[in-house]
Amino acid sequence: MAVDAKLLKQLKNKDAKERRKAIVALADCRDSAAIKALEDAAQNDSEPKLRELASRAAQHLQEQVSKAASRAASPEPVYGGEKEIHVSEKQMRRGREYVDEAMSMVVAQDSAKAVKALAKALQIDPSLKNDQYFLSLASGQFNTSNEEAVRRLMSGEERGNFIKSQEQGKVLKRKTDHKSKAQEIGWASAAFDLTIYAVVVAIITFLAPIVFSQLMSKAIDYQKALTPEKYQAETVKVSSRQIEKALKDFQTQSPAPLVIGAVVNGVASALSMVILCLLIHVVASKLLGGNGTMPFMMSQLVPFYSLMTPVFFIWLCLLVGTISIGAGMFGVLCAPIMALAALVVVFKSAGRIGTSYDFGSAKGCMSLVAGIIVLGIISSVISSLIFGTALGNAMQSFGLV
Repeated sequence: MAVDAKLLKQLKNKDAKERRKAIVALADCRDSAAIKALEDAAQNDSEPKLRELASRAAQHLQEQVSKAASRAASPEPVYGGEKEIHVSEKQMRRGREYVDEAMSMVVAQDSAKAVKALAKALQIDPSLKNDQYFLSLASGQFNTSNEEAVRRLMSGEERGNFIKSQEQGKVLKRKTDHKSKAQEIGWASAAFDLTIYAVVVAIITFLAPIVFSQLMSKAIDYQKALTPEKYQAETVKVSSRQIEKALKDFQTQSPAPLVIGAVVNGVASALSMVILCLLIHVVASKLLGGNGTMPFMMSQLVPFYSLMTPVFFIWLCLLVGTISIGAGMFGVLCAPIMALAALVVVFKSAGRIGTSYDFGSAKGCMSLVAGIIVLGIISSVISSLIFGTALGNAMQSFGLV
């Protein structure tokens, strides 16, 4: 099959799907002239996956060209060549579609799917057992002669065993690759991510009361200027002497307590995150059989929270800001959207945990929920002990015990 100039042009198409089709088609052309074009695509395509596909396609085409040269020098008898098989044009067309699909799977190095496609092609169009290109694909997958490859394709048991072994090998390779990737992330990287998270929380803790006090002051000034009728129509009412006094007291105090509170909250939040990640890791790895490490999971989860924490803070500022300009109803309507966004964050977190342990979002969600529940129980117990101690000391000081 000669190289089609349209396919060479299609390799430069802006649409990645069209470029992928061209790569697969060129891998099927059996012309050494296409090898250089595929190698260029492997070097220059903007999509990493297409560069990898083009590299595999060039390698596969080189192998097919070499095999074709070997067959020309010493041709192997075509299996079933002694008997002519009649098939319809529709069967030939459908069979060829499956052969093309098999070719795509060969390029993608998915032997299990390639064999499935070849078996379907042969079932639809039995005359393919006399087609050298089909036979080269089949024998290449089984690494046997043409006749033996066709026999295995037609044997449901042998074909099934081959597909099963390939799929198991693929799963094992994925797990090995995932474990290798997870082990690349160490505690130093996790500590860095955790430090960034603590800093983000501390900054927001420091800024939140300052920003909210300013917004609330503006809201009070705005509502004070309203007529009684308009004030009653407000969705959210904030004008009150208690709030005004609290805001004035806060605005006149030293920033030192804010700084101390911010640092303490940042450290406490980082510690809580470590405990939560530890609980998630125990559930994911010990109870659910996950394949991952705690530092790798933290590298997926902690930066995500470092990003989402300021996002929710800004959102809250906007909601309070709407009240300060008399658009309280808009803020009330946005509250359910914010709750939905929080739910999305939970599911995104579950997905990242699932990715970290290579077991999917469902188990990731189970690990996250279990970790949050246990952390909540621990926090409640600690709070109860602190409260109980404080209450006991107070009762002793008053001579009640």
